[in-house]
Amino acid sequence: MGPRKKASKLQPIVGTCGGELALRPSEPKDYINELSHEVLCHIFRYLPMKDIMCMECLSRKLREAVTLYLRVVKVVDLCAGFTDGSFLLLLKKMPDLEQLYGLHPRYLERRRVRGYEAFSIPGVLEALQACPNILVRGFRNLHTIVFGACKNALEVDLGYLIITAARRLHELRIQPSLTKDGVFSALKMAELEFPQFETLHLGYVDEFLLQCKLSHSEMVKYGLADVIENPGIITDIGIKVVNEVFTNIKYLLIYNCPHLHNPHHWITDQSRWSRLVDLTLVRCHAIKLESFSQFIELLPSLEFICLDQMFREPPKGCARVGLSAGTGIGVSSALVSNQNSNNDNDNNNNNHHHNNNNEANMPAAPPPVVNNIINNNNNQRRQQNNGKSRLHS
Repeated sequence: MGPRKKASKLQPIVGTCGGELALRPSEPKDYINELSHEVLCHIFRYLPMKDIMCMECLSRKLREAVTLYLRVVKVVDLCAGFTDGSFLLLLKKMPDLEQLYGLHPRYLERRRVRGYEAFSIPGVLEALQACPNILVRGFRNLHTIVFGACKNALEVDLGYLIITAARRLHELRIQPSLTKDGVFSALKMAELEFPQFETLHLGYVDEFLLQCKLSHSEMVKYGLADVIENPGIITDIGIKVVNEVFTNIKYLLIYNCPHLHNPHHWITDQSRWSRLVDLTLVRCHAIKLESFSQFIELLPSLEFICLDQMFREPPKGCARVGLSAGTGIGVSSALVSNQNSNNDNDNNNNNHHHNNNNEANMPAAPPPVVNNIINNNNNQRRQQNNGKSRLHS
């Protein structure tokens, strides 16, 4: 006995055939096309851009809804592969676009190739110029620059953008591979002014916003990462130059920079940090507590301090073999010793006093604000550990 066929409902048709009433199968109700354009546009907000674009070919109403949605969208997460033609076609439909995420092509051609449809640098620039609200014609109107997971980016790429956007630049986030002394030394030599600059994030790690929250294994799979985290190799010299370049800086966040040692050397006659309001240091464990205490006492406008995983002693022998403060990542010995001659003199003086009098080399007591921060951090860690032990028990 063969499989049973699914019975279909029949609807009567006006008219007869041979004196009998003709019947036809009933069509399923199209609930999507009954929705208004406003409702469809609201639904599109929760879908990836690739799925939204696929809906254009389903029906005329969906195509109209997609066109309306793209016309008013201001923030988009792409997360899809493109060619020059498809990328230009998409951005032409989004004239109000202001923020663009998820554009992580595996490879960009340096120039267009005749007869070959690829994704190229000239194609990206042409498409971006179709959106007047993305600050592209020379990048002079950029107010935020973020380098978070640009694997092949060079210091010169970052430097050109910063120089071009100097007059209107507000915020700068730099990934670990570009967090170097040379970037800021070059900006200092350019003798630029940054009248509106306020926020600097060194050692920034891209979080892949919106729908692009990839795990580390996925990032490695797609060639976006090689290791979990590389440290920034900026030294005290580079940080000292930071405020000589960005004289109006108010918010400073430094993440995973193990070659920083003496913050009180960041302050000079040309670098007073007089407007710094917010300071966050994370995993800069080679910074000395005594030097940090002296540093914050010299900041007249400081209101907020956040410290996390700080003031830990590196394993013995790290400085000798050129390792970055217990991270296990080797660097040039010149970088490890890349300090001012003043630092060397201070170390020699400290060693001399240490030999003569052990008590004279005792670190000064940190100010109360540092003690409070450290105690709060320790209490939070104890509470977290207690919570974990209860869960395990």
